[in-house]
Amino acid sequence: SHGAVARYSVQKGANEKEKKFLEDGLQHLVKLLDSGTEKNKGAGAAGGLGYGLSTFLNAELKPGFDFVSKTLELEEKIAESDFVITGEGKVDFQTLDGKLVNGVAALAKKHAKPLIIVAGQIHNMLALQEQLNALDWLNLSEIASSSEKAILQCKLWLQHAAEKLARKHLSQ
Repeated sequence: SHGAVARYSVQKGANEKEKKFLEDGLQHLVKLLDSGTEKNKGAGAAGGLGYGLSTFLNAELKPGFDFVSKTLELEEKIAESDFVITGEGKVDFQTLDGKLVNGVAALAKKHAKPLIIVAGQIHNMLALQEQLNALDWLNLSEIASSSEKAILQCKLWLQHAAEKLARKHLSQ
């Protein structure tokens, strides 16, 4: 119930039949490779890339946000900023489970920096607001009037979002 299929397939659009197919395939793969999933916590993220790397190349898995944040000196940059803008394709309850937006939000809160979240889709914004504490949210699917338009013309809608943010927050 907490594996990669249960956690991520619905967000990616899988139906019940596809979820069963994916779960059966992953279970079969694990049996074939005789590799315990307990040593592979988080290996289903990023499309299972971590599982493949740890199983076939004996790679050590590390939480992605922690690694990227340290490499980019993100906390120091946030501490020096006036405000923070972050985003991802879809913000929903999975965002709270170690995803980039959640990590950035925690750093923004730690350093008392206003946070703005831009995403292709935003689900359960009111419920997530308490955790993420964003000053503003921009849903590209709403701005574009559909998810399909937001995906097909992402650059255009990000430009619209940037303009909207600038007008709203830089004129204050």
